[in-house]
Amino acid sequence: MIFLTLFGTTTGLEVLNFPLSNSALPFKIEDSWIEVSPSHLIIKPGKESYVILRRFVGTQTLTWIGLYRAAKEIGYERQGSFYGSGVWLIDRVVDVKLAIDVLRMMADQIQAKAMNGDSFVKRLADVRGDISPPSQVAALSDNPVKINSGCHPSGETAFINAGANPLEVIDWAQRAASAQFLNRIFIGTQDQSPDAGGRVSTQVFRSLASAIDSTFNRKTSDLQKKVSELDLKVKELNQHHTNLHDDYLNIRSQIEGVRGELNSAKLQLQETSLNHRREFTRAEQLQTHLNTIQSKINTTVTSAQRPLVETHPIAATQALSDAPRQSPSPQSRLPSHSAQGLKKSDSHSHKAGLKFEWIDILLSFIFGMCLAAIISFLLYPKQPENQNTTTGMPPAVSNSPGAPDGAKFDTQWPDP
Repeated sequence: MIFLTLFGTTTGLEVLNFPLSNSALPFKIEDSWIEVSPSHLIIKPGKESYVILRRFVGTQTLTWIGLYRAAKEIGYERQGSFYGSGVWLIDRVVDVKLAIDVLRMMADQIQAKAMNGDSFVKRLADVRGDISPPSQVAALSDNPVKINSGCHPSGETAFINAGANPLEVIDWAQRAASAQFLNRIFIGTQDQSPDAGGRVSTQVFRSLASAIDSTFNRKTSDLQKKVSELDLKVKELNQHHTNLHDDYLNIRSQIEGVRGELNSAKLQLQETSLNHRREFTRAEQLQTHLNTIQSKINTTVTSAQRPLVETHPIAATQALSDAPRQSPSPQSRLPSHSAQGLKKSDSHSHKAGLKFEWIDILLSFIFGMCLAAIISFLLYPKQPENQNTTTGMPPAVSNSPGAPDGAKFDTQWPDP
């Protein structure tokens, strides 16, 4: 989309917009966007100056190309006033030569309809109906080309001395990548630069070549700065990598140490478990051995107690006492001290039997030895004085406890 604009300081800045189609402006264009101050450009009578700028409006990129000529306000002779024409381009670039031809034709109409010489005598609004766009305007809309590079809204302001070829600077400003560091460019001759009037508030380039060189120098400087920043970043990353590597080695060393400790603890646990199994096996063997010994002791005690009941003389005497009583023969009577000896023997046998019940398992061997001696003593007691010298056995017992007086037993001890 393209819009033509007429402007001039008739009684202050006055701006008229001419859309080249029936479409209205999609946004409001501020008059202050096209103003020019002597701190940027000195507009001199008889000379033409140009301004190109870019700015973002919403999502669209707006480009201004304007032609400026010196003028005097209505009723005033002060310097700095101007008039001219310009074109607003939305998201596109145009043929510069054709655009400048159209702008000159429109500016010539302002001078012819509203000015006397270089002074305004009428307002632009008064002559609007007398001004019409030239036929070349239609060609500006043909074959539109989208913006690819050129000035950027985030750039800076500069003055470029174009000499006799301002079209080259305008075309560079709207298309070249080297113009991206600039936002607004004022184009004129050397005597129109702001430093010529002692009012320097912008960069001044003596030629287009110097502007391009400055662009590349700035890009080089920016690139060097970025390289330095990247070098610093790389050093920081390398240091960070070194620190991470050191931390990794340290952690790995700790892991290896812990792994070694775990392996050592595992081996120790296995060895302890093996020792426990050995001790448990040994305990089972000892328990089995103790059970065997206990069984043998029980067998020995049982076998030792059985003869005392079956073969002891007291048992035989008690058996005879329980038998039916008979009148004892005089030959079978024994002295009274023999009966007392038998009672004493019976008492000793009873005490020995009680001892067998509380002997501990751990004293089994000693108990067995003692038991053998006691059994031997009981089986072979000392013969009484009236022992039968022929057989070596005691005579028949008389006057046995519980037997009536005069009863005799014709019973002898069995052979040992």
